[in-house]
Amino acid sequence: MILGKDMVVRSFHNVCRHRAFPVARKQSGSALVLGCRYHGWSYDTSGTLVKAPYFDNIPGFDKSRNSLFEIHTKEDRYGFLHINVSAREEVAATIPSEGMRNGQLGQIKLDSHLLYTMEFKGRFNWKVILNNQPKESSTEASTKGIMGTLISQSQHYVGKIGFFPLTTVHTMSNRPFWYQLTYSPETSQQTAMRCDVYSSTVSKGYEMEDASKISLENELKQKIREFEKQQKQLTTSGYHSTGANDSHVNILRTLEGHLRQEKIRGTEIKPATVKQQFQSEAFTKADQICREMACGNEKLDW
Repeated sequence: MILGKDMVVRSFHNVCRHRAFPVARKQSGSALVLGCRYHGWSYDTSGTLVKAPYFDNIPGFDKSRNSLFEIHTKEDRYGFLHINVSAREEVAATIPSEGMRNGQLGQIKLDSHLLYTMEFKGRFNWKVILNNQPKESSTEASTKGIMGTLISQSQHYVGKIGFFPLTTVHTMSNRPFWYQLTYSPETSQQTAMRCDVYSSTVSKGYEMEDASKISLENELKQKIREFEKQQKQLTTSGYHSTGANDSHVNILRTLEGHLRQEKIRGTEIKPATVKQQFQSEAFTKADQICREMACGNEKLDW
């Protein structure tokens, strides 16, 4: 992701169009030019190829056809960026979800700045988090969002935005601070939690007190322990789940629908795969050979 000179945030696959070498090598930073160290191809902040050594005089070579592969990126009214890695063109016309909101959200401002980040790891499957969504059928319960009970008892929590399935944003009581929780599955038995704390004040010198930091950290650690306890219960032979909730059912239906489409087409469907618009016949043939070799059949049909 990069903020361009035109103040538009764009996202790209971190792959040079020449030999698929990584273009960005750091997790974060600042640069006006993204340069590939393999053969010197360079791109500007809009992803456009601006330099390709030794290619300028090659007949038929067009820089405009070799920009970085862009990923659909949109900003909502709170300033949150929504990334959709699907390669389908129609995705560009979709409106990003504003999440399920409740409580006071006034502290969330576009000019907020990051104070600090906390990271934790827990031994639980990410779907355990979905077990904590509210089961009430009332209108009030439905407004709580997909992550309605996460830290709902926290002394800090006064408002929340839930983005399905693993991100929530929380505001803090009578304080110019808010924080974002993001869960990232690492394995089937381990999930990482990242907490980014922001200040909505103009002055960057306004920091959160140590006592508040410790209190928030302890609450998050307790939440991790609760998830780990639930995971242990789910894997214990004497424990039986009360049944799948709406989130689990929706995920299952989506997966089943995807598998049905693959069965109909007779091949894997990978929505995020970038389809090159300009590829040679040799490339197409080589790609087909690779697919046949990877299919697992004992006999390779040439």
